[in-house]
Parts: sequence; C-alpha cells; structure tokens
Amino acid sequence: MSRCVRDSLVAIAASLLLVGQGFGGRRIAHAADDFRELTGASAAGWRLESLDGRTVSLESFRGRPVVLNFWATWCAPCRVESKWLSELQVEHGSRDLAVLGVSMDDAGQEAEIRRFVETFAVKYTVLLNGQAIAPLYGGVRYLPQTFLIDRNGRIVSHARGIRDKMTLAAEVRAILD
Repeated sequence: MSRCVRDSLVAIAASLLLVGQGFGGRRIAHAADDFRELTGASAAGWRLESLDGRTVSLESFRGRPVVLNFWATWCAPCRVESKWLSELQVEHGSRDLAVLGVSMDDAGQEAEIRRFVETFAVKYTVLLNGQAIAPLYGGVRYLPQTFLIDRNGRIVSHARGIRDKMTLAAEVRAILD
C-alpha cells in the first residue's frame, strides 16, 4: 500500500472517530467557550513553558509563519496529526515555519506528554498548560484545534478537528509565501 493511500485511510479513520466523538473530538469544558470567528484577527499573545523547560512567547515568533495546534495525549486524531505536523516542521523549518503544539493535558502529566513526544517522534516545540491560553483562542472546545498565523501575527485559518493531510499542507504552504 502506498504511503499516500495509507495516510488517507488513517485520516478517514480519524475523521470517523471525530464524528463519533461529537464533531471534532472530545469536548473540553471552559467557562469562556466562545465560537466567535477568529480568522482575520490578530493572534493573542501569551507565554507558556515548553516541555524542555524554556519560556516561550508567541511574540518571539513575530515575522515567522506559525502553526498553533492544541492537542492532548488522549486525543486519537491528534496522534495522526502530530505526524503530519512533524513532517511539515522538518520540510518547511528552513523557511522559518514554527509548529507549536499546545498540550491540553492536565497539569502534572509531563511524563505522559514526554512519552507521546517520543512515541510519535514529534519534531516541533511542545508547550504545556494550554488551558491557560485557550480562552484567548475562543475556548478551544474540541481537539485537535489548529490556528495558522501569518508572518504579521494574523490568524489566517482556524480548524476544529483534524483536516486531511493535503489540505493542511496546502494551507501551511500558503502562509509561507
């Protein structure tokens, strides 16, 4: 079976899981749930700790295209998407792409997050305590949830749930230009 066909079948299976879990994955409860449209708005600034102990801010990526992906270790579609995001980081990192994975796992789950990063060979920056910034991005009600931010800090695309690999890659290429 070709790699493209296999990846497509995995995406279809993940999508079926999403539908079974309620349009986009497991619901995350937040008091600030807000489905306002964020596309076109300036991305809200934040500071989070990375899995490797650094303090990371969105401002430090100004001038670079950013894929901001909210995910969790228990999220089956996130497992599929993490591979694609790693491939995009490796392929386009030389063009200044920054893929940032914002973990929505509970505090104290760093060992599980590390295991996930190792198991799925994650090649991008993983940030902790995503609940702290979720309200800035409409509440992040479902996982995975991805925001594509252009070099000027504007959100150009927002998706709840997993997208197919080809669409994600095309949208990333668009913010690189």
